[in-house]
Order: sequence, then structure tokens, then C-alpha cells
Amino acid sequence: MSDKDKINYLREQIAKTVIKRDALKLAIETGKKPISPGFRELHTIDSHLSDLDTQFKQLWDKENSR
Repeated sequence: MSDKDKINYLREQIAKTVIKRDALKLAIETGKKPISPGFRELHTIDSHLSDLDTQFKQLWDKENSR
């Protein structure tokens, strides 16, 4: 897989994760998800999103420094 393909894959994964995160936040706000487990899950999603963002940034920088 080329770096450009990896960037596109990561971009898709980031978008999907943001949608999942937003849905979870709404579920917590509306009471559909209990607060404590919701925040634990939100923390996990935020960590995953941070990892994806770091990977994306590294590849983006590498690809755009050429």
C-alpha cells in the first residue's frame, strides 16, 4: 500500500471515528448511554482518534516534504 493509499485510508478511519464519537456524545447528553461507561468509551475513542491523527500527520508530512 502506498503512502497516498494509507493517507486516504486514515482519512476514512478518522471520519468514521468522529461520527462514532459524535453519536456517543449525543447518547451521553440525551441519557441513552449512562454517563460513567459513556465517558470511559469516549476516552477510548478519543485515544484511538489521537493515534489515527498522529499516523495521518506523519504520513502527510512525509508525503508533502518531497
